Amino acid sequence: MNYLEKLAASQEYATHLPVLYAAVMETTGPVIEFGAGWFSTPLLHELVSGNGRTLISVERDDAWRAQFVQYADAEHLFLPDGGSIESDDLHWVAERFGPFSVALIDSTPYLQRAADLRAMLGKAEIVICHDVGYNEAGQAWNDAVAAVPDMFVFDTGLRKTGIIRRR
Repeated sequence: MNYLEKLAASQEYATHLPVLYAAVMETTGPVIEFGAGWFSTPLLHELVSGNGRTLISVERDDAWRAQFVQYADAEHLFLPDGGSIESDDLHWVAERFGPFSVALIDSTPYLQRAADLRAMLGKAEIVICHDVGYNEAGQAWNDAVAAVPDMFVFDTGLRKTGIIRRR
């Protein structure tokens, strides 16, 4: 995907970036993203690099992860590194690197997003949920989002991003 193709795609697929940027800039701790992406992964990498923060990218699709491992370094880790990782297994990640300042939920399939959201509630100061209310997301994702009290929704008119802030 060349730059112009990415820019055109960003109008629909990168609608969560303003919220993500603001959340990372206002916090100081580790960040975890579920689902590497052409827009979020490079942005997060740049925002945390060189300032002592850790970024963990959880990408379960080996072929998709291979497109982003170029960003891996001492501060930016990719999971799983061979093998698989389930949402229920994430307690050791939270124990080692958490509590997280920001958690981005943008994994695939959408059923996985629901599990990742449930796994991160209470383990991150700010949880950002991409594609809230997206009709193709499936009922499991929409039910998981609906079950979260006090979610603020950022609506660009194309896609919605949910923001959950732990008090």
